[in-house]
Amino acid sequence: MKMIDQIAQQPEQALWQQLGEENRVMLEVDGITDYMQPMTAYPDPERNTIWFFARRSNEMFGAIHQPMHAHICLMNGREHFWADIHGDIFESQDRGAVARYWSMDAEAWFDKGNQDPDMMLLAFEPQDAEISAMDGNAISRGYEHIKAIFGNQDEPHIGIRKRLDLN
Repeated sequence: MKMIDQIAQQPEQALWQQLGEENRVMLEVDGITDYMQPMTAYPDPERNTIWFFARRSNEMFGAIHQPMHAHICLMNGREHFWADIHGDIFESQDRGAVARYWSMDAEAWFDKGNQDPDMMLLAFEPQDAEISAMDGNAISRGYEHIKAIFGNQDEPHIGIRKRLDLN
């Protein structure tokens, strides 16, 4: 199924699928980070949670002591998919999540593995999102542009955008 069709029919499923396929995201925490920071996301759609491993000693993420508003930016260029996800982030003590999502990527950052006292697990609970996708076929996009230029339609119909309530 084309991404545009999937967003039209099952937008929330499309978002979680894309988070699973392209888990490198940009994360910003209101009041903590001045700019978005690259992070590896570990999506858990059954719990409506996106997990992150961070260092307590990190001046930005180590300052998260209570739930704070944050947002994630996801882009998957292969699928022509974009998402801006808003929600709350907080430190979690869920050792089950640590065991489930611990990986070589995470291991590389912590000398003492998943027992490292500097490791903190962050839980991001998405509240809402805006997702977008564009037709990946260059010929289709070109045809849509031509139709708009010559007045057959007001603008090119090359993509889709949806707002999601994830509560």
